[in-house]
Parts: sequence; C-alpha cells; structure tokens
Amino acid sequence: MGDFFNSYKRLAFVGLSGDPKSFSRGVFKFLSEQGYEIYPVNPALEQVENQKCYKSIDSVPAVEAVLFFTNPRVTSELLSACKAKGIEHVWFQQGAADEEVLNIARQLDLDYQNSCVYLHHNKAGFPHSFHRFINRTFKLNR
Repeated sequence: MGDFFNSYKRLAFVGLSGDPKSFSRGVFKFLSEQGYEIYPVNPALEQVENQKCYKSIDSVPAVEAVLFFTNPRVTSELLSACKAKGIEHVWFQQGAADEEVLNIARQLDLDYQNSCVYLHHNKAGFPHSFHRFINRTFKLNR
C-alpha cells in the first residue's frame, strides 16, 4: 500500500473538511508538506488553506489518483465520476468505504486501497510509525 504514495503525486482530495482541526485537514497539510499536488474537492467550500476548492471530480484538473474522506454513501456516488475522468487509482480513508463501495470499485475495475493514509505513508512520524511497525509485525491490514 505504501507504493500508492510513491507512485501518485497529483491527487484529488474528496471530502476535505472546512474545519481546520479536522482529521482530513491534518492529512491535507501533511501531504502538501510532502510535496504532493493536491486538488481539494468539496462543493460547500470555495477555498481551503488558500487553495481553490473544486465542486466536483469532473472539475478537477488531471490527477493520478483520488483520496476519499467521505461518507460511504457519498463515496459510492462518486466512483463512476472517477472512472469517467480516467482516474483508475483511489484511496479510501478508513470510514470512506463499506462493502457496497468496495463492490462498486471492483465492478469499475478501479485500483483501490482501503486504509489510513498515515499508516501507509513512510514519512508519517510517531505514533503512526509505531502503528505501522505493529501492523507489519503482526501482518495486519494487508
């Protein structure tokens, strides 16, 4: 799963919160600091962190992958937009996918990951590095 973040540097970030203290904003800042080109998608926001926020996946410039930080109901509705735009790689942050979402992703032949960004990004420090160690040691969440 760590290959995802080594392979894709232009990302749409669907469901980025307007709350500066939210988990999604922390991940957004972290990935931005790591040099990723991120395009936030949230129809309710004009800007996030001084960056234009896009209303839909259709309106985002060309990206290599999509990160979902949405409710599974929303995620399931947006997967076909990814496929239609030619986006084949998606990441479901924990809680963004349920079995229906995973089934749709498989039906659309999308390459997907369903886990925590921090768990699989090698530059995420403590406590995530400890969680990563436990995960690899006990072969969890593969």
